[in-house]
Amino acid sequence: MAYNSKVYRILIASPSDVEEEREIISKVIQEWNDLHSYNKKVVLLPLRWETHSAPQMGMRPQEVINKEVVDYCDMAVGVFWTRIGSPTGEYQSGTIEEIERVGKAGKIVMLYFSNDKVDLESVDLEQYKKLKEFKTRSYPNGLIENYKSTLNFRDKFSKQLEIKLRQLISEEQNTDELNAFDNTPKLEVGFFDVDTKTKVSDNLKLSINVFEKESENQIKEKLKNSKSSNVKFEDFLKEFESYLITKSSKKISFYLKNTGPVGIRDIYIEFRIDKNEDLIVANSFLGFRSKKYYGFTNELLSKNSELLLEETDNEYIFHFSYVALQPQRLLNINDYLNVFSSKTTNITLKYRVFADCFSYPISDQKTIILETNQKKIDSKEFIDKYKDDNTSSIKTWIM
Repeated sequence: MAYNSKVYRILIASPSDVEEEREIISKVIQEWNDLHSYNKKVVLLPLRWETHSAPQMGMRPQEVINKEVVDYCDMAVGVFWTRIGSPTGEYQSGTIEEIERVGKAGKIVMLYFSNDKVDLESVDLEQYKKLKEFKTRSYPNGLIENYKSTLNFRDKFSKQLEIKLRQLISEEQNTDELNAFDNTPKLEVGFFDVDTKTKVSDNLKLSINVFEKESENQIKEKLKNSKSSNVKFEDFLKEFESYLITKSSKKISFYLKNTGPVGIRDIYIEFRIDKNEDLIVANSFLGFRSKKYYGFTNELLSKNSELLLEETDNEYIFHFSYVALQPQRLLNINDYLNVFSSKTTNITLKYRVFADCFSYPISDQKTIILETNQKKIDSKEFIDKYKDDNTSSIKTWIM
C-alpha cells in the first residue's frame, strides 16, 4: 500500500579500507526502514558516491560528487580505520572534504574510528599519520565514537542512529511525533505454555490433575496378581508415586520479545520462586523423581539445559542467558520447567533482567495460577509398565 513519508538522506563517507562498515551502515538503515518507515512515515535513504553520482567533464571529480550527492544529504556518517583517503586538490581526501562540507552546512555528522587489529605491514604510515592528525582536530568539534570490531560498530551505530534521528526531525515535527522515536530498550518477558503452544504475557493459568492412588493393600493385591512377586513393595511404591507426580506435572517455558527500536545484547535473566511443601519445580522428569525420593542434586541434571536450575532452602532459582535479540524479534526459550502442586495455589514468579543497554536491572514479577483437579487412578496402569522393565521403571514412565 502506498503512503506519504518524509525522506532523510544519509551520506556514507569513508576511505576504501572500511568497505564492510559501509555495508553495515546501509543494512542498518534498511532494517530501520523495514521496521519503522510505514508507522512513522519516515524513510531513510543511504547516499553513496558510487550509486548516486554520474560522470561529468569540466570540474573536479569530488566537486561533482559534492553537487550531486553531498549537498543533498541531511546528515553524514564518517568511518575511518587506517586510511584518510586520496587528496582532492583542495582537501587531504575526498572523505574529509565531504565531512567538513556537511559540517559547515550545519548538518549532523557522526564520526567513527576503528580500533580493530591490523597487519602493520599493510598500513600506509603516511596515510595513518594524516588520519591521526584529522582525528585530533576533530575531537573539539563534536562527539567521536571509537569501536573495536565490525560487530561492535553495528551495535553502536544502530543505537546512535536512533538518537540522531530524533535530533534531525526535532525542528520539523511536533512533540507528539517526536516521542514516537523513543530509542529506549524494551524487553517483554512472558510465559510459553508448552502443552498448548500459546504465549501468555502476564498471568499463566494451568490445570493440574492430582491423582489419588488406591490404598496400599489394594496396590499390593494388584501387584501380587500381576505375578511380580520378586518386586520389593517399598521400591515399587516410590516409583508409582513418582509416576503420578510426573503424569500430573505441567511444562512451562518463557519467551522474550524485543519491543523496542534497538538491539539488546548480553541478556541474562534470573527467576525466583518461593518454596512451599506442596510445590515441586524441576527441569526434567528425572528431577522430580530424584528430588522427592533419592536426594540427587538438580545441578547434575541441569548441565545441558538452557534453564539452569538451582535451589536454596527457601527458593527455586533458575536462569537463562542469550547473546542478542534484535528489534521486534521474538525468542522462544527451547528448554522448559516441570511444575507440580498438590493443592490449588498462586505462584509468584519474580525475575530480574540484565543487559548491556540497561543502566540497571529490570525487576518485575508474574503469577502462575495452578488449579488442581482431584482424579482417581488404577494402579494397574503403572504395574503393567513396571513389570515389563527388568531393571528399572525409569525407561518406561519417562515419555
